[in-house]
Amino acid sequence: MKVKKWVALLLAGTMALSAAGCGGTKDTASSSADESRVTETAANAGENSQAAETNAENSNYGGTLKIGLQNAIVHLGYVHTGLGTSEAMILDTCCEHLCRYAEDGTLTPWLCTAYEEDPDNLTLTVHLREGIKFHDGSDFNAEAVVWNWQEWTNAGNIELNCVDNYEIIDDHTVVVHLSEWSNNIATSCLYTAGIMVSAEYAKANGTDALDKNPVGTGAFKFEEWVVDEKIVFKANEDYWIEGLPYLDGIEFAIIPDEAAQISAFQTGEIDVLLNCNSDASRTLKEAGFTPEAKSLISGGMSFMFWFSCQDDGPMGNVDARRAVCSAIDKDAIVNYIKENSGAVIERTAQWGPNDVWSANPDLKGYPYDPEAAREYLKAAGYPDGFDMIIYYGNGGDDEEICSLAQSYLAEVGINAKLELIDSTITNELSGINGESFNGMIFSAGRAEVDLTTYYNRTFLPDGVRWVNQVTHEEDIVELINLATTCKTFEEKEKYCQELSKTVIDDYCELMPLYISSDTIFTHGNLVDHGIYQINAIIWTPESAYLTR
Repeated sequence: MKVKKWVALLLAGTMALSAAGCGGTKDTASSSADESRVTETAANAGENSQAAETNAENSNYGGTLKIGLQNAIVHLGYVHTGLGTSEAMILDTCCEHLCRYAEDGTLTPWLCTAYEEDPDNLTLTVHLREGIKFHDGSDFNAEAVVWNWQEWTNAGNIELNCVDNYEIIDDHTVVVHLSEWSNNIATSCLYTAGIMVSAEYAKANGTDALDKNPVGTGAFKFEEWVVDEKIVFKANEDYWIEGLPYLDGIEFAIIPDEAAQISAFQTGEIDVLLNCNSDASRTLKEAGFTPEAKSLISGGMSFMFWFSCQDDGPMGNVDARRAVCSAIDKDAIVNYIKENSGAVIERTAQWGPNDVWSANPDLKGYPYDPEAAREYLKAAGYPDGFDMIIYYGNGGDDEEICSLAQSYLAEVGINAKLELIDSTITNELSGINGESFNGMIFSAGRAEVDLTTYYNRTFLPDGVRWVNQVTHEEDIVELINLATTCKTFEEKEKYCQELSKTVIDDYCELMPLYISSDTIFTHGNLVDHGIYQINAIIWTPESAYLTR
């Protein structure tokens, strides 16, 4: 299969969002390429400018969009440390990527104008858009791009580990030279590590200052962050797309209390509610509001339990983990959520959606079977059960899901204690310094189709996410390397399917529950916002407007 066709199949519908592009080990061999690929964009600034002129005639300028959030915000502007979903979405208000994703999953140039992949010569050439400045007045150019890529790697991320060096051809052309081929390199450079912040601001003020004061190229400039209260942006009058943005400003209101958040929405204090749980969705639907939910092939969120597999207690025993999985009626829990949520929900036993190329049809995922759970307990050496902990966060239906899981576990003798934790503790447990514990944590990640885009960050020894909670089995590492460095789509499909079954069926490292589209409630007057239309992070603040 030609590389062009492979890439089209790979990208279409995948939304490979957290791509870990160079995760393979250095001794992995690579074969010759079929051909190099050139990708250019038709969605340029001129077309956006025409759209702006059309809306200008409709008098859609003005107003401040207020968006309600429950989650506390810890990091904001220093993108290289890795951000939570809400943090990344907020940052998208003022900072932009070299490429965005179209609805069909195609990686589409944004701050760049084109890119060329050459597997034979191990290069990625990136052509940058001219005439753009960061909010501090510094130039967006090749030097700034290379600084962002280097900073990404210096912060401990692994996506660009296969890069040998960066060659700046001129102010608007960069060639990325690789030490080995990676079929995710474009996604890694242009999207995952492709969100651009001002290098000049960071050098002059330090990354701690940048974290509190994001400086990007976007349609809105950061103005104020009142911790645990609000984050405010104002329109960028010098935005590089003429005629945009429409809004005067955007404000994110942090409202942890669910009742207070619903009240603020119903009274019109906020225009948008994000990530409502089932109870909140039901309340708002009964009040006459209609949720906006889109069924996404990918880009939704994958909800699952992560086991602390490196712990010295029961969770370090694969049969104990199998007992936990078999004891919980996952179908019943998901059906409960589906009945009450405004989201589009799909039950899945693997990381990504069920009907995509990486899904393994032979994966079983430990169906509900209490008797099998008891047999696994005996095999693990815990015939009478054991004690464990379930961590969960303050968001969505987390508490209800974990309470249901707790009740099922009790039926086979497993005593699970529930403990609410905030995002700071979640980040610590899932980070590179996270300590193991005797239990599991309920969490969500982007529903990747290309498994290497997330598994690289976790199951490789030099990973950065959940790396101290999972095991790093040799066969898992080998499959990740093969899936990342192969040069045909058929090979990647084969390795990803094997990888899915190995992680879940063989080693029981995690317990997927379901994939959910993200849901928002609006008052019906917010247009062209792009929120949750492609994934949980990307939106289009530059084109959003409020109708009168």
